[in-house]
Amino acid sequence: GYPLLPNTTERREKQRQKKRKGNGDGTDLDWTSSPCVSKEAAEDPNPMTAMERKRDLIMRMGPIVEAMEKRKEEDTKAVQVATNCRAEKNRRGKFRYYELDTCKQVSPVEFENRYLAMIRDIKTKQAKK
Repeated sequence: GYPLLPNTTERREKQRQKKRKGNGDGTDLDWTSSPCVSKEAAEDPNPMTAMERKRDLIMRMGPIVEAMEKRKEEDTKAVQVATNCRAEKNRRGKFRYYELDTCKQVSPVEFENRYLAMIRDIKTKQAKK
């Protein structure tokens, strides 16, 4: 006849016991020994949940993101003043450029020339400092 396979429950229990014992090389399978978990965090009786850690991270990043957005607005205004153009993104994701004074469309090549002139002016001013 066919050899009888051990009961599924018995097999699972043997696998669990094997995992608890490790692979025989002395490896500690206790999760608190992980280099990713500090000793303090492992012993903390009230560890932060993943959601709490995410909230904490977002709260700490708030001022940084606000500063980045403020800087972006300042840079956008500086480009508008220097090029006398504003940029708009259409539904297809392409940019269109319009003169601030006349609201007439400006070609991408013309906008690029104005933008590069602005960059040259900035570099010239920085070189003089």
